[in-house]
Amino acid sequence: GNSLIELSIYPNPTSDQIVLNAEQSGRELHYLLFDMNGKLIHQSPVNGHETIIDMRSYSPGEYHITISEFNEKIESFKIIKH
Repeated sequence: GNSLIELSIYPNPTSDQIVLNAEQSGRELHYLLFDMNGKLIHQSPVNGHETIIDMRSYSPGEYHITISEFNEKIESFKIIKH
């Protein structure tokens, strides 16, 4: 199960970048970043405990980040970008 993974995202709201903190070991995690229209704008593996996601080039608004493992959704976060 996914209970072995502790996920947090900060700062939120953000103006430049967010840090995805994943207390996990040896998991094949990916994150997917969606804009307010539900369009996938970025996806990348989650590397180690801290993954930096650069938001500077994105317009202000509401975004969603989904954490998945083997295409199975584990958790979702709503991010506010100023």
